[in-house]
Amino acid sequence: MKGFVRYVRDEGMYNSVQTGTENPRGTTSGSGPGSGHGLGSDTTTGAETGKGKHHALLGAVHESTARILYSFGILDPEFVDGRKGGDGLPERYSKWIFDLRGCFGEGAMGSEGVERVPDENMETGVDMSVRQGAKGARGKKFSVEDTLLPVGLVWGEVKERDYPLVRSRTGIPRQDRTLRILPSVAIYLAGQEEGPPVAWTFLGVDSSLTTLHVEEEYRGRGLAKKLALKVWCEHLGWYVRQYTRGMEREERWAHADVAISNAPSNGVCKSLGGYTEWADYWFRADLNALQDTADNE
Repeated sequence: MKGFVRYVRDEGMYNSVQTGTENPRGTTSGSGPGSGHGLGSDTTTGAETGKGKHHALLGAVHESTARILYSFGILDPEFVDGRKGGDGLPERYSKWIFDLRGCFGEGAMGSEGVERVPDENMETGVDMSVRQGAKGARGKKFSVEDTLLPVGLVWGEVKERDYPLVRSRTGIPRQDRTLRILPSVAIYLAGQEEGPPVAWTFLGVDSSLTTLHVEEEYRGRGLAKKLALKVWCEHLGWYVRQYTRGMEREERWAHADVAISNAPSNGVCKSLGGYTEWADYWFRADLNALQDTADNE
């Protein structure tokens, strides 16, 4: 416990959050790795104390570990993500797994070894085979056409100026320094790329599908699915190379955490050929309480 507190402190993660100000998640916030039409669920904050707080985001926490941390009394009640589970813990999240072996196809590697979707003007696409699961389920076929956008929309990346917007739509607001290092894709109105995006997603530090969101007026057009396919094709190869270190590996896995109550987002994951067999938790730890616990050990 003391080691964890020291690590958070020494790595510069022991940051103060001023509560009692405007809800950092916005009035239409989601929760978990994504929000809105993306991955998450509705949540609100009751912070009114104006007291400075120090906290750390703990994600994909196993249930047994979550219960231990809960017993220490370190879950920040103002930042516990999502709905209460009825036992004092936050809502559980389904861990979705996507088997992407073969999804990038032959010749889809860029000149620098980055796996990318071919140019959208190419006549032939990429055979993106996404298996339904690891138990011999029938594979699901996608093509490059599945990443093509409706007329009037164009692809881009999330710009730093839009980080406040991104944070206002999620129950787990990442800091600027975190968002800067995460690969992203975004959808803009054609000719209005200098304006805010209408949809976006990131790949998290663990390669998970993160903060996927589609603004309400653009939902129902399949954009969430396109965002996932696009960010995987554009950026997942970097993670594969980092973890395989040049070794020949067939594996191409992706994953996401989705609040169990979020039916639309779970539906998106299922439509992408994902499967889920376990759940985990996302919450914020009150480091002030954590420090007190460590000091009393």
